[in-house]
Amino acid sequence: MKEEIISFKTAELANKKGAPYSDLMGTIDLSQSNLQKWLREKHDIHILMNITVKGNYSCNIYIQGSKEIVKKADVRSDNKESYEEVLEVALQEALKLIDR
Repeated sequence: MKEEIISFKTAELANKKGAPYSDLMGTIDLSQSNLQKWLREKHDIHILMNITVKGNYSCNIYIQGSKEIVKKADVRSDNKESYEEVLEVALQEALKLIDR
């Protein structure tokens, strides 16, 4: 199974937020799953992917605080986008939640 590499737009945003996203040659070397893990481990931001009855994908973005989990955003697909396309949008939205 091949890891889905994040888009350039997501990589730029990830870089601004401090995520290690590229190799020494400047090429994007960060998969969606690695960025999702970085968000979870470094910022307590969790992305929960779902599939709807109609076969569309949606996801919720949560921030785990010391006392509660706060739902911060929803990303929904109504046009049969792929799991990876919806996850990419969710990653961008999650990155926007980081203060930096």
